[in-house]
Amino acid sequence: MSRYLLRAATLAAGASFAAASLAACGGARTVSIPGVGSMKATHSGEVITSGGHSLAATTRIPSNFPSSVPIPSHTRIIEALTGTNAPGSRGGGGGGSVSFDLTLAVPGPPAAAAAAYTSRLESAGFTLSSSGGSGPEAVVLAHSPSWGVNAIFSASSPGGAGGEGLRAGECELTLDVVPAGSGS
Repeated sequence: MSRYLLRAATLAAGASFAAASLAACGGARTVSIPGVGSMKATHSGEVITSGGHSLAATTRIPSNFPSSVPIPSHTRIIEALTGTNAPGSRGGGGGGSVSFDLTLAVPGPPAAAAAAYTSRLESAGFTLSSSGGSGPEAVVLAHSPSWGVNAIFSASSPGGAGGEGLRAGECELTLDVVPAGSGS
């Protein structure tokens, strides 16, 4: 998946000016970059397509986010990315698999937020693979028969680098959700 993300980042960087212009015009517009892919900008987000993969960015929980994966209570969404691999494509499992990468603002320090989320995951039937951390970062790894969850809780100053959009008393949660057995 990292090669895909590098390609998507290249596409996004190359089309950033165009995307800003498209968003200012309103509606949906698509920009094609030969040899790389395309970027579609809409009023609610962007979709980047490259080499059988797509990456959608928005500021809402995706409608296809698995209902079996709990979201921490009192969460504010900062960004949501949905990655899709076309059937038979290389990387990330192929077969039309979908993965999610959410950036959320959650109340409390990282260790307390991670402990509360661990409890929610276990109540939802997830098996804890690993959990730990103290101070500025805490990590929770869990899985179910359908999904793998990697949750990283990080402290940051409100609005600072790595904590964009955080308010006082919040920490940042990077929540990666991948199909079980995808190896990601």
